[in-house]
Amino acid sequence: MVRTTQPTIERARGRVETEIELVERERKAFRRFVARLHDMGGERPTPGEMDTERPSAGETSAGGGPAVATVREPTPSEGLRAVRAAYRETVMAVPHYDREYGDTLAESMAAELGETLAGHVVDGQVLTPRLYEAVRAASERARDDRSDFLRHLGQERESLCEVAAELNDIESRLVELETRIDQAPTSAQLSRVDDALAALEERCTDLANRRQATIHGRSVRKISGVEGVSLLQYLYADRLATVTPALSDLADCLDAVRHQRTRCLR
Repeated sequence: MVRTTQPTIERARGRVETEIELVERERKAFRRFVARLHDMGGERPTPGEMDTERPSAGETSAGGGPAVATVREPTPSEGLRAVRAAYRETVMAVPHYDREYGDTLAESMAAELGETLAGHVVDGQVLTPRLYEAVRAASERARDDRSDFLRHLGQERESLCEVAAELNDIESRLVELETRIDQAPTSAQLSRVDDALAALEERCTDLANRRQATIHGRSVRKISGVEGVSLLQYLYADRLATVTPALSDLADCLDAVRHQRTRCLR
């Protein structure tokens, strides 16, 4: 069988493979972050643990020298500092983080855990049991969302592979029929070739319809960076000339089949 190529599908498969690798890294990073959270637990403030003292000039002491006023300044507890460190060392430590996101701790947590929760973690002072549970639950959702997204990416990869395999079979048959057109001495033989081409056209159209149904039958859970766009837009809009790569190669195949059918009219 003649081996043909589907250039747009091949580029799309490469894009999906790359995204699967990145999302899998992030899923594992959130899994490690959640594991570290499980080792922490919430904490309750103890007297004075939220304050540090620093001197401030401006008054006179009893001995006549400048007075040193004690100003209490809030400082995060050990537990809260541990959460921030764990997040930086897991979620923000994936190799592609700076290239793909480049967010600060506050920006990343706001995107992944929600702005309110991120504010408590980044600007708060104590990892209370309630805050701890909220961070843990939100982090587990972020991990699970990536697992769900990986499932959708796997389905897209499988769909592209199925289209490519069937399209290769159609195009290989088309190459054979092109040769028969060149060699057909009679109109009767050309008619038989045209019948075979019509069958290919039907297969190609059916394949396009099935791909279209696959696209419309999807739903994607929210994940940071994917909200408000379709999976195909997210994957292909900025990297390919089309957001429907399989349909693009199928359309080219249909054009080629119909062109050969016109040659049978001579």
